This record gives sequence, C-alpha cells and structure tokens, in this order.
Amino acid sequence: MKKVVILLSLGIFAFSLLGCRQGRKDLTIDTIKWETVTYEDIVSPEDTSYGTMTIRYDVDFPVGGLSKDVMKTIKGEIISLCIDESLSDKSPREAMKIAADSLRKDYLLTAEDLLATGFLHENMLAWNYEVNASQLRVVGNVLSYFAYVSSYSGGAHGIYYDLYLNLDATTGHPITLSDVFIDPSSEELKASITAKAARDERTFEDLSLTGNAAVEPSSQFELTNDGIIFIYEPYEIGSYAAGVIDLKFSYYELQNLLKPGFLEKYKIIAADPNVAPDAATAPYVGNSRDL
Repeated sequence: MKKVVILLSLGIFAFSLLGCRQGRKDLTIDTIKWETVTYEDIVSPEDTSYGTMTIRYDVDFPVGGLSKDVMKTIKGEIISLCIDESLSDKSPREAMKIAADSLRKDYLLTAEDLLATGFLHENMLAWNYEVNASQLRVVGNVLSYFAYVSSYSGGAHGIYYDLYLNLDATTGHPITLSDVFIDPSSEELKASITAKAARDERTFEDLSLTGNAAVEPSSQFELTNDGIIFIYEPYEIGSYAAGVIDLKFSYYELQNLLKPGFLEKYKIIAADPNVAPDAATAPYVGNSRDL
C-alpha cells in the first residue's frame, strides 16, 4: 500500500512539473494576437478646388495572448503614443474620433482664413495626417511597438517621425531610459552617443547646431538582442534630407552604464557583444528608415 501511495505521489509531482514547464512558454512575436483599428475621415472646406484633408489611423491593438489587465494597460499606452495621452482611458475608436474631430476643426478654421485672403496656390489645402502603428519585435519580456506618423499642412514639404514603445510584457508598462541605465543623464553616456554621432555621415558636420554641447540619449529607442538603438528625428542631429537617424550600440559598448540586472530582469539574451545591432534584420514593416 505504501508503494502505491509513493508511486502515486511521484506521478502527481511529475505531472505537475510537466504542466509547469508546458505553461512556461517563452513570449514570441506570434504569441500576442493583434487587431487593426482603422479610422478615416475626409474633410472638405467650403471651396475644394485647393484640396481636402485626409485623416487616417491604422493602429494595432492586442486582443489575445496576454492577460486582460496587461492588454488594457498596453492599449492605454498605445493610445497615448499614437493618438493623445489625454485619451488613454477611451476606446481606440473613440479616441481616434475625438482626435480626428480636433484636427478637422483646426483644418477648417485655417482653410476658412486662407480662402478669405485669396492667397492660395494649387493643392495648398491638400493636407493629410496619417498614423500607422504595429508590433515591432519581441525580445525576452520586452514587447517593442512602432508608430510612423506623417503629415502635411502646406509648405515646402510635410513632416514625419517615428515613435517607439518598449513595454514590459508582464505588466504592460513602458520601459524607460531609467530602467535601462544607471543614470540616463550621465556625461559618460552623452559622450558615447556624441562620439558615435560625430562619426555618422548623416549627422550635422557641426553637432553644436543641435543647440547642445553633447548629443542627449533619445527617449525614442529600440531594445534588441544585439543592443540598444537610439532614434533621432529629422532636424534633431541631422538635416531633413538625412531622415530619421539611428545610432546603434551593443550592450557590450555600454556595459558599465547599464543598470545592474537589466538584461536578466527582462530576460534579454544578448547576442555577440562585439556586434552592434542591425535594425535592417528586424521583423517589421513601415519604418521610415526603409524609405
């Protein structure tokens, strides 16, 4: 009888252990299920001969693969990033409509003023505002999210910029520079970034044109297995023609500046420490760096 009990206990223990191992699945880019929420509006001024305005959002939101609380938090963070921080408690479609209504109002007021002056040229009122956003990559417990925003409101050319979120997939909360570095404002970190920027042919030849003695770490950044990529928008450290500039560092290059336990906390398995990250190998579409 004792043997039966022992064998039964061992069987239950082995089954429980197997269940734990099976339930402990690693997060991958296919783990999380997404749904694209689209909102589009065509705004027509009183006189449409000079064009109309197109407003469009195509934004992905998580709908499965994570807990409801985590997905709710992530949805709020995505709305803050792509639409408006003050609307993070709204549903995606409601937030888009409120933001689009504000853009519509501003456009119609501007169009009314310009039409009254008569100083208009062809397509001067052919404005647009577009947001495309989706999951970028999964590294350990880090979910990276990317948004590409482009707009035109008259003038010589439009503007565009990239927005990034690095989220803790266990909580849904953003990972900030303070979570990555011991001191994000340290002179040593600034010096490392400035030195790399100075060697990059896309940046201003005279980096003092940025208005700072050193290049600050950008709040827009990507975390990869290879390292960290700081993202700088047009005019930040380079001309408009240079586009979005990405400065890449391996974790090895910044090892003395990283917060102790950072890689372990987010289960990031660093790749070859001597190789800087290459964004071109990342599994995403639509980054303005590919333009």
